[in-house]
Amino acid sequence: MQAEAALGPGLAGEVRRVLAWNRRGLVVELRTYGAMWGADGATDGGGPFENVFLSVFMTSVDDVRSSTLFDLTDADSALAWFAGQTSTESPTT
Repeated sequence: MQAEAALGPGLAGEVRRVLAWNRRGLVVELRTYGAMWGADGATDGGGPFENVFLSVFMTSVDDVRSSTLFDLTDADSALAWFAGQTSTESPTT
């Protein structure tokens, strides 16, 4: 996502749905979109883009500690990874 932000003017993102959450994190479907800059700094470097994927955010009281990305079709793995990271607490789905 940081690479996209560096290359994409007007990079935007949205949470499309929440698959699970608890006080230690959440699993979400994200959509990022924008337009890519060219190597010379022109905006015609690659045109518009859109990515949709799953992300597991591990949180603390005030911040996001980590984010792990999963393919959109791999919700079972994302949810299992989240459950393993937060095994002391049941996720809400």
